[in-house]
Amino acid sequence: MTETIKIRPYTAQDKSDCLAVFQSNAAVYFDASEYEEFAAFLDSFALQVPYYVVIKAGQLIGCGGVSDVQGVSYLCWGMVHRAHHGTGVGSLLAQYRLDLIRDQQCSPRVQIETSQHTQGFYARFGFEITEVVRNGFGEGIDRVTMVLAELRR
Repeated sequence: MTETIKIRPYTAQDKSDCLAVFQSNAAVYFDASEYEEFAAFLDSFALQVPYYVVIKAGQLIGCGGVSDVQGVSYLCWGMVHRAHHGTGVGSLLAQYRLDLIRDQQCSPRVQIETSQHTQGFYARFGFEITEVVRNGFGEGIDRVTMVLAELRR
C-alpha cells in the first residue's frame, strides 16, 4: 500500500461504484440474489448508519459500515474490489470500523455475518464462529455468524 488511501463517509454519488465493488466479488463472496438487497441498503440505510468508502488513487475500491441493532454492534456490507484483495485494504477497512465502534463506545459485542470464504480473515481480528448455515447466502455460500468478544487495537 504505497499510495495514499482515504476512508470517508459514503455519499449517494458513490452508489454505482459500490455496486461495481459488489459485482467484482459476486459468485464467490456474494450470491447474485444479494445484489438487490445491497442496492436497497445503499438507497435506504447507507446514509443513516456509519457507512464508509475507501478511495485509492481517486478510485473507490471498497466500502463497509457499522450498525447497532438491539445492543449489538455489527460490521455490515464490508467489501473490497476483488482486484485489491490481499493488499491490506480489507484489514485497514475492518480495523477502521472496529476502532469506530470502540471510540464511539457502541456495544462491546461485535458481530458479523460473513461467508466461509472470509471467516479466516475475520478470525485474525479475534472473531469466533458461533453459527454456520450451509448455503445461507446462496448455493455454495454459507452464512457464518461470528462474534468478537473483545475489541482491541
